[in-house]
Amino acid sequence: MELFSRKHKLERPSVGLIHEDIPIGVRRALWNILCREVSIGDTSAWMVLQKLIFKAPQIQRDFQFEVSPPHAWGKLKEVVEKCQWDSFLDSCVVLSYYLDDSTWKASYPSLTGKILTKEINTIFSDNSIGYELRENKIEKIGPPFVDKVVAQVRQILEHPDYGGPNEQFEKAISFLNQLPNPDTANCVKDAIGAVEGLARIVSGNNKLILSKILDSEQFRSEIPATLREMIQKLYAYRGDAEGVGHGQTSKGQIPIEEAELALGASASCMIYLAKKFGKEP
Repeated sequence: MELFSRKHKLERPSVGLIHEDIPIGVRRALWNILCREVSIGDTSAWMVLQKLIFKAPQIQRDFQFEVSPPHAWGKLKEVVEKCQWDSFLDSCVVLSYYLDDSTWKASYPSLTGKILTKEINTIFSDNSIGYELRENKIEKIGPPFVDKVVAQVRQILEHPDYGGPNEQFEKAISFLNQLPNPDTANCVKDAIGAVEGLARIVSGNNKLILSKILDSEQFRSEIPATLREMIQKLYAYRGDAEGVGHGQTSKGQIPIEEAELALGASASCMIYLAKKFGKEP
């Protein structure tokens, strides 16, 4: 069966996606995948699966898997259905990673980590879950324009000369994906810091701050004034994210919509600077 939205590759808007809960139907869908491939009587396989599920933080095991597993099997199903939503996502990450082990793949080639990741993402998409499994990480689905430019700049930052900015930008993404509460302030700080790092590399001015680089003769002559001002404003906003901006929450965080915008804007700036002055993979 092919759903209409999948066939026509329709994107779901980020507004309305579920970010702070995992409905029971999604939990049971994951459980059904496991049960489809592993029979209830396969004690050794279920012992592996339960060890993986209990690697997730906040999930406490209060029972032992028995030689005759139905009781423990039912308890494990209850854990999957009732654990905290962020712990459920952690379990998905652990399962997708460890099921690519060669020993497991030899016994269960139809339930490898790669296959499970694809099925989990399909379930998430069909149920409007605002997360996706990408390379054994849970990443938040943002506005479509942000996801597209982030994917594009990630490819550019793979260039060996851009190791520093690449590392800092990945940190920014990880801060935004932090569960259960994203660290939006550090997301913004590191995203814009990555812009500064890339600007230093392409300009050859490794010690100057971004505002000084933008005022250098090379950048003033080759970047239109309005675009330089835009990047300057983005750099100035980093100070807001570090504690002096408006609209922050009680913990020094900024609204997630602003963090997503800053992440996307930073990605766009790095794409521009790399294309105009630097190197691409």
